[in-house]
Order: sequence, then structure tokens, then C-alpha cells
Amino acid sequence: MPIDVDISLINTIEGQGLDYDNLETEGISWASPPPVTLQPFCYKTCQCTGPSSGYQIALKYGGLICRIDVTSWGVTYSKSTPTKNDLELVLVKETAPYQLEMIFL
Repeated sequence: MPIDVDISLINTIEGQGLDYDNLETEGISWASPPPVTLQPFCYKTCQCTGPSSGYQIALKYGGLICRIDVTSWGVTYSKSTPTKNDLELVLVKETAPYQLEMIFL
């Protein structure tokens, strides 16, 4: 049975839109892909699904990279923020289908 993930994206960086860069991911399909540009103070959502054995979602917006590891046991993530900005990932729902909020600061 596939594992679904809903991700809400919120850009709180004033005056700066963040462009999406597609990073290589395997085994997932996007029911609703990430938006091409995430405008300031706009709330967007995306949804993906992957195998029950687990998978990784890699998202990059404006140099901010987040890798989300999804398994049937839970969600973990790592981030790389080589800019003056940061991001936070909040797990809203701890069981599948998972719900996450990614906030760009």
C-alpha cells in the first residue's frame, strides 16, 4: 500500500519569490506537483505518493534544500540552507497519510 504525503508550502521571505529546482528523486509520483515559483506570503500545497518500503522527497526552493525521508514508521528530514534564509518542517499528522508544513524563513 503506497504512502501519501501532503506538503503545505509557505514562503515568509518578504519581497522574494522562490523558484523550484527539480532534484532527482526515485519511486515517487506527484498527484499535485510543487509550484514552479513560491511567492511571498502565499500558501501552496503539493501531494506525492511512494512505495510502502519508503522513499525520499527532495525539494529545493531558492537555494534552500530539504530532503524528507518517508517510511511507514514516520518522517524525518534534513536540510541544507547555504543562504541567509532558513526553513522549518512541521509534522502536522504523524500517521499516514502524512501532512507536513514547510515554512521558508
